[in-house]
Amino acid sequence: MPERDLTSESVVPSSGTSWGLRFSLGAMMVIVALFAGVFGYLSYFRSAKCLMVYSVTTLPAQDVDGLGLDFHPIDDSPYQWAFDSDDAVAQLVHLKNNAERPLYDKQLTVAYWPRQADTYTYIRPVAINTETSPHPDFASGEFAGFWGVRKVGGQLVFRVEGHTAHRQPKVAGFDEDQYGRFDEVAGNLFYEGEFPVSGLIFAAPVGDDQIHLFLIQAEEVSAKEPFVHRPGPIDSLEKQTEITSKQQDPQPEADNNDE
Repeated sequence: MPERDLTSESVVPSSGTSWGLRFSLGAMMVIVALFAGVFGYLSYFRSAKCLMVYSVTTLPAQDVDGLGLDFHPIDDSPYQWAFDSDDAVAQLVHLKNNAERPLYDKQLTVAYWPRQADTYTYIRPVAINTETSPHPDFASGEFAGFWGVRKVGGQLVFRVEGHTAHRQPKVAGFDEDQYGRFDEVAGNLFYEGEFPVSGLIFAAPVGDDQIHLFLIQAEEVSAKEPFVHRPGPIDSLEKQTEITSKQQDPQPEADNNDE
């Protein structure tokens, strides 16, 4: 009977080991790809923060038309948007605000994307020829919408989405029974694009010779700046930053003179 060859090796199937190794390598590559995608997304889309002030008012149509601004239409809305690159609209708004209060103004910090909610309503007395209308006359309006800001590939992107309305008494000489007492405009506001280093405006005609107008001014601020929500007359953004810094400085304690 032949002796068993002690030097011979038994053959063990290796298909199971090879499959397990391939599965482990594949799973590792998927995990690495997922992490790379997440970090790539986070590095390309980043949070940002801006201080924004806006004023809502009406201006004579001939003054706005004479500026020759490059207006862009908004789908299914009477409003259009444009950049106030030369601050021409800002100067008109400032001159009017010196003579009378704006319909509404507001200052706030925007730090979310794509939607940071915001609303307002206003009602203002207006002076017209009382001989044609025995009723008290008021202009009124409202807004409900969202603001947004973020960085995309290192560039700031700004977003506006909302709906607004404005109504004001008609001028003297109108037929109240036929046309009603008010001129009114209502529609959507929408903008998404480059950060408005100059003013961003939304404008729509109301009545025969007036423009209902939003003037928006914004600048990027540090993430350490506190939230700002301060209705009232709009100061320059530089002055607002100084006020905010002073508010953060601790006040020296008064000396206690105990007798």
